Amino acid sequence: MKWMLRWRFFCIGFVSLYLPFLCLNADGDEKIAWVEGRFFDIIGTDNRSVSFVNALAEHVAETCHQLKAGSHDFPRNILVTLRPGKRVEFEENYRIWVSPRGQVNLDFCWDESLSFETTCRALAEAYLLHYARFNYGLKADERIRFWACSALVSQSYLNLRPARKVNYIDKARQSEMLEIGTLLSLYWLEATEKKLDLNQGYWVFQILRESGLTNPQVTALLDRAIAGENVETLIVKALFSENDGRSKARLEKWWHSQLRSYLAQEHEFCDSLITSRSWIQEMADFDVYSASTGKLKNLMNLWDCRDDKNLRSVLSARCEIIRLRMEQVNPAYFNAALSLGALYETVLEAENKHEFVRALSVYLNDWEDTKRLHARVDELISECDK
Repeated sequence: MKWMLRWRFFCIGFVSLYLPFLCLNADGDEKIAWVEGRFFDIIGTDNRSVSFVNALAEHVAETCHQLKAGSHDFPRNILVTLRPGKRVEFEENYRIWVSPRGQVNLDFCWDESLSFETTCRALAEAYLLHYARFNYGLKADERIRFWACSALVSQSYLNLRPARKVNYIDKARQSEMLEIGTLLSLYWLEATEKKLDLNQGYWVFQILRESGLTNPQVTALLDRAIAGENVETLIVKALFSENDGRSKARLEKWWHSQLRSYLAQEHEFCDSLITSRSWIQEMADFDVYSASTGKLKNLMNLWDCRDDKNLRSVLSARCEIIRLRMEQVNPAYFNAALSLGALYETVLEAENKHEFVRALSVYLNDWEDTKRLHARVDELISECDK
């Protein structure tokens, strides 16, 4: 009897949760595709679109995982619906809303007018809202600071479309940038209501990284800002010694000088050798997965675990992310990235183990060849510096 009651409550909960989307199929002419990811559940009427958004959502989540102060072990996923234009009841390209039960929902108007950048931004915004509510309270989304959300939203997009950064730079050169005090004090909801340039906050993040602060220091500032704190005092303390005078005027002067200097530079838009190496290592790392299953110890075990639903979802997402980022990877690491993507596709599609073994050998050879090349480049640079 208790089991029947639990099952009944589960069914009622499921129907109430997904009812808004199930209405998509009211005419009976559309089939529903659904992918359950680590942090997002994606629902739509086109399998390819659902798979693509699932991969993109996985990338966005990884970008947001640089936040360390809070937990990412959410009790429920964000529900993302890809609504055909005829089934949309809102005016914008997307909307983010929270159900009475606390479910964070992201609805897209899924048509040709939706840009790749907007899709990235919406996924990142939904993730950060979910993260803030889970870690800092149900009203925490109202306190998220603009610059931190802007930074992570923009970074999620630029990591996959690095060449687009030139557009950000050109726009910043031609725009009147807000004072840093204003940027640090603004809330995300306040900035969106005022329809401010949503990329402006990204420059705070970028300039802080260029200023000599360590990655842990910048990440800590991001964490506090997502939690709702104005980090102006912390930035002043990190940048200036006691003798410099910790005044707002001093910070503003520094901000304009650093920003002007950065925007005047010529920038390269492919990754450095170190960045590409770290990224491929991340794409080949299954520590999180193996910790949850106890099975996967190294890449060779991929074949034995190839029927695992969760692993297949992770591999599909990584294949898509590798494809999207190939234009950014350093040329020296291009073959290694390409062969890693081919290895994952082999795990997903091959029928014979020898195909997998061959793909794994190709990747490992490419990886070792590139690491040797990287080491040799470092040696030559060191010799030139002497």
